[in-house]
Amino acid sequence: MLCAGCRSLFVCVFIAVSFSTLSKEHGYDDIYKEVLVIKKFFAKQATINRDRMEMLELSDVQPIHVYAMATTLNEKVAILNHLLGFPFVTRPEFPKSDIAARHIHELVKAIQKNVKQLNSETTFQSIPVNGKDPVDVYRQIMACNLLVDTLLKNKVTPKYPLMMVQRLKEVLSYAMLQTEQNLPPSPLALYENVQPKDVFIVAENLLKLLMSSAHLKFQVNYPSRPYYVPQERHMIKPIHVFTITVVNMIILEDVIRRMELQIPKVANLPINVGITPAHVYSAYEEVSLLAHYFLLNRKAVK
Repeated sequence: MLCAGCRSLFVCVFIAVSFSTLSKEHGYDDIYKEVLVIKKFFAKQATINRDRMEMLELSDVQPIHVYAMATTLNEKVAILNHLLGFPFVTRPEFPKSDIAARHIHELVKAIQKNVKQLNSETTFQSIPVNGKDPVDVYRQIMACNLLVDTLLKNKVTPKYPLMMVQRLKEVLSYAMLQTEQNLPPSPLALYENVQPKDVFIVAENLLKLLMSSAHLKFQVNYPSRPYYVPQERHMIKPIHVFTITVVNMIILEDVIRRMELQIPKVANLPINVGITPAHVYSAYEEVSLLAHYFLLNRKAVK
């Protein structure tokens, strides 16, 4: 039988070892090496498009931006699976606390699982790394996104951004029902001659609304551009609209979480064929209306 002093020493050592193991398992070093194997998988199939992009200032990177870009990657991998006839993918629930390394790690492991569906013979062999931080992880996840963008070139039609916009609407509508707000009518018609760059503008406006609300209600500071976009705006494609829409989803869910409201687990909604940028623009206008109405009538939780 251990003496009291020995038992105390044993408990202290056990706690220290457990904490060290937890930190190592969910730290940015571990995330970085897991992302590298994903990047290696896609680098065998594609090269990064060298078109000039406007990127996020790396000094502004926070865990939520890493999470947003990782979610964007996961949704693009979901499209690849869908194109190959695999409709089911793993999507972790949105965190119920401030996003931390452990949440990013869980998401990256889900991405690996979805990537393996693309090729059942895929094996991931990671190499230990040291001294990595959110910026390092973000940079590699960005590279993965750009590689997958190349694979999805001309395959991401407007129906995929519309699907994400409809998920935005579902999350917003559920939050409004919890606060007993009536959904406003939406007398919006389809717009003619809409191009992806026009949809991107309304998506940016929604993101600015969400980020300013987070700042005013919760003193959360987001960088001005937590996404990437071609410098030549006429080069904007549906894949870029899809990317910013997933970022919008993550920021919206973070705002709703801070309001202490529940976030629904939204499945992919069925999309009819024949979707054009005009349909996506109209849906985005409706979501923007809902967001304005919801945020103006909802006070921050102290």
